[in-house]
Amino acid sequence: MFTHYSIAATGEEYMSFVATSKKQSQGIGSLLGGIKTPHNIQVLAILRFFGFGEQKSHLENQLVQIETGGGKSLILGAAATIFAMLGFEVRDACYSDYLSSRDAKEFHQTFADFRVAPHIKYSKITTFSEDMVAKKGDIRSLTLELFAGKPLKKQSVSNDLRKNQVLLVDEVDVFMGPDFVGKTHNQVARLQHPGARRVLESLWQKRGEAKTPQAAQGLCRNIMSSQEYQSLLQEFKTFEIVVESQVKMMCSDLYEYVQRKPPMPEVNLNQGCIGYKIHDRVDCDAVFGYKTAFAYLEALAEKKLKVEEARLKEVLSLQLPCGQFSYTNINPQHIFGVSGTVEQLQMFQRQEVEKHGLRVFTTVPSVYGQSKFRFLEQNDAIKVVPAVDFHQEVALAIQEIIKQKRAIIVFFENERSLDDFRRSPFYAKLPTPAEVLLEKLAFDEKSHIIKKAGNTGQITLAVAPFVRGSDFVSYDDKLQENGGVHVLQTFPSSDSSEEVQFQGRTARQGKRGTYSLILREEDMKQKFGLARDILHDGQSNMDLLDQVFVLYINTFFLSSLQSIYQPLALIKLGIFRRLVRRQRL
Repeated sequence: MFTHYSIAATGEEYMSFVATSKKQSQGIGSLLGGIKTPHNIQVLAILRFFGFGEQKSHLENQLVQIETGGGKSLILGAAATIFAMLGFEVRDACYSDYLSSRDAKEFHQTFADFRVAPHIKYSKITTFSEDMVAKKGDIRSLTLELFAGKPLKKQSVSNDLRKNQVLLVDEVDVFMGPDFVGKTHNQVARLQHPGARRVLESLWQKRGEAKTPQAAQGLCRNIMSSQEYQSLLQEFKTFEIVVESQVKMMCSDLYEYVQRKPPMPEVNLNQGCIGYKIHDRVDCDAVFGYKTAFAYLEALAEKKLKVEEARLKEVLSLQLPCGQFSYTNINPQHIFGVSGTVEQLQMFQRQEVEKHGLRVFTTVPSVYGQSKFRFLEQNDAIKVVPAVDFHQEVALAIQEIIKQKRAIIVFFENERSLDDFRRSPFYAKLPTPAEVLLEKLAFDEKSHIIKKAGNTGQITLAVAPFVRGSDFVSYDDKLQENGGVHVLQTFPSSDSSEEVQFQGRTARQGKRGTYSLILREEDMKQKFGLARDILHDGQSNMDLLDQVFVLYINTFFLSSLQSIYQPLALIKLGIFRRLVRRQRL
């Protein structure tokens, strides 16, 4: 199977590597890097999935830790092929649509040639949840039929939805994290009705009146006495409470939209639609109330987007709640997961892992031997600076790395923070133009920027969602001679697993690389509750330890879903280093 994969996945790309290397007079390392073959450690991880090393005759759910950059996608793709050949229906689930699409594309030819493609599906975790619900019946069509007063049609349901089903999960810590634990996947049915559209359009025309919550409530009362609302209510008299609640939601969402309260929809020009930033993409299937409808009306008025009438009818509709489905109910017959941060799983995450029957944990050695990752020199590894100096410090760090003939990837917390840096006067002083990696880019654009990031002299500015799964690998021998790719993190991590992911974007596949942080004092205060004085020398050691201890107590006891690693992160972010330095003085 792996022989076929190497041929299918490397053929044309390898010839391209040969041509490029000859043209640029690069060393043999760049040629070897282009051949996609499994490492014996990756084979070991796959064997663990199938019970090797255990004295049991049945498959046992388990979680395997693979270092970041250790080829998790290859392990999952190979395992999916074997499971499908053994007669299982396989779902490879990931939190990211971009990563899911990328990994499916990589194994597409292998799946097809082994005739297992119909039995393997790659998708987001949310899509898998929706598919599980759909197997029990089309809840959206049932809701619309009920609302229209039609008799409900009996739908066939599989007797055993879990039979011969294998779920492979990439980055298990995300699936078991706060984005999914305790959360529900909420489904709505869109009732396309002229009355609902007229109410939405009428509200949009009067949006100037919704300047305060009280004004929005007054606008809602006026709308509910209007002819548009009364005609809509008359047609669906049986469900008056549903219509009334949805129109009130329209008014509330109009106020939040006018005030630009998050989450705010984004225009995706590549797909010609409007959606929301979900992890590493703008998802046009995601809906938050009626904000999307108002975003379409605004885009049409300002001619930002061409929208077909069919799409407009869909978005300017009444949203009927169908149900809320807990992600905890995802419970296939077999589940296997991989992650680069199993050891960093928090207490509540480990509990969720065990709820899903994952009780076997395996940590495999590094695929590439001893890591060549390192922090920058002590004085530059971690900087906490006032907001007024932040952009200048980031620009100086970039200039220093490029001066060394290296490449740098700078991670910002979100697009707003990245844009603030680009608008600063210091951005214009960068030695070379920067590539900007954002969620709203098309798949091919993202892939192109990620591949370029590992070249000498390259500056890449990226947002936080790309810290997971993005393969910033480098085949540039000259870059390696000069120290490899440098990763600069510009905001504090909320937990230790995220910190590991940032560090894992460099020194990949046994290459050299460095990492550092430049943090704003204001972010430290907001996220960790630290007073400004504690970030500078001049305060007694006892006061410093007291604040760290109080922070630990508050974090551990008062918020079960918050990271208990925050105090440790603070020590890593320089507090302990400063304390030791004071003691030496």
